[in-house]
Amino acid sequence: MKKTICLILLVCTILSCFAFQVYADTDYSPYTEVITAKKGDSFVSLCKSRGLDYEADLTAILILNSFAKEISLETVAIGQTIYLPKSDEDAKQIVALHDQNVPIGAIEYKVKKGDTLFKICTALHLNYNTTLDTIIKLNNWESEKDAANIVAGKSIYLPLDLPIIPAGTGAEGPVKEDRLEYYLVRHTMVPGETVESVCNDLGATYSVQVEEIFKAVNEIEALNTVQSGKSYLFPSAKHENVAYTVYSHKIVTGDTAGKLCKKYGVNYANVETLLEQLNPHLKLDAIPVGGKIYLVSTSK
Repeated sequence: MKKTICLILLVCTILSCFAFQVYADTDYSPYTEVITAKKGDSFVSLCKSRGLDYEADLTAILILNSFAKEISLETVAIGQTIYLPKSDEDAKQIVALHDQNVPIGAIEYKVKKGDTLFKICTALHLNYNTTLDTIIKLNNWESEKDAANIVAGKSIYLPLDLPIIPAGTGAEGPVKEDRLEYYLVRHTMVPGETVESVCNDLGATYSVQVEEIFKAVNEIEALNTVQSGKSYLFPSAKHENVAYTVYSHKIVTGDTAGKLCKKYGVNYANVETLLEQLNPHLKLDAIPVGGKIYLVSTSK
């Protein structure tokens, strides 16, 4: 009887430790400055005043603030608590620490009282319907039922919109200040290859984001449907066999998807489906000023 009780206690202890490891918060505080936003502050201006390279440190800034997408950084409220790396070197330490403790392509988010997964996704500019399966996978949940029972005070993992091509490439789009995000290349699968191995060969380190891009642009729901001998579009960091070049553009007054495509030298009708796949969060017939849209160019 005593042996049975001891065994049960040992199992419980192991499970408790495992649960702690899964949901433990990563401590970035040694590398972080905490700021209370004042009138006129923005993430860009705060970085500039501290000598930080906003573009190079973007991933660290997203991680520290539990933001899934850059668009979440565009609005700052007076009194908002903002977290920034103390230096560019600290930003690298933050990313390295994150990569050690958090699944690839994810961020930690500490659940607050009153949070639901839908509310969290909406606040972080994530499409709940299209990212739910990814979130379930990241957290090793069994079903949507687990997603409905998140607990305040616990950390969960959410998809992180990491850049495929590192910041600072210097590449500019056809429209001034637009940013090169990645290339889409055509590749015919051969026996023994996997989507992950091809992505890694192309310099697009495999992640949740890379997988979602691959599935979207090829209009497939599951990777087990990928067949040898068939050609697919892959996100890539290499400028070889390029079918499309993908840029991000901050939407300004007067922009329409059609006008922007014209500036990129493509016919909107020819790329409309691709743009819908790259921008699942947007209605292309009414793109919002201040938001971000992904555009494509066919120029090599």
